Amino acid sequence: PALDDRNQPVSVKAVATVPRLAERTSDGDLSLMLGARDADLVRTYARLSTRRLDLVLAYPWQHQETIVYHLPPGFQGTTLPASRRIETRFGRFELKIEARGAGTVSSEVSLDVVNDRISATDYASFRRFLADVDAAMAERIVLGRADRKEAAAR
Repeated sequence: PALDDRNQPVSVKAVATVPRLAERTSDGDLSLMLGARDADLVRTYARLSTRRLDLVLAYPWQHQETIVYHLPPGFQGTTLPASRRIETRFGRFELKIEARGAGTVSSEVSLDVVNDRISATDYASFRRFLADVDAAMAERIVLGRADRKEAAAR
């Protein structure tokens, strides 16, 4: 959409091919991120362990993304993080991980930070909310070879 109207949300849709998107684990599995970038909310918004003054954010904000992974031939999701929802007075976080048939896994992330000012007395709770989101986003989707899983089951 046009970026002239600052009251309208910005939406970006993209299709990308990313070489070496996955990291190979020591046993040959593939490890994938849940989002397009590492979550680093505590370090970005709440670096200090305590505050004497209120934390002022520029504005309340939302972030939503969906990633659909088309798995390499012969691989399947062996470890999928649990979907979850975190809701506090500071905002909401929702993570949905889903195997969509053979060869596809999706990750849907929604984060809504509803306050633009965090009081010094609420800061520790806000920081904990961000740390919980960071911990959820640090989990990985692990893909293993389908033939190896079948051989282990025998």
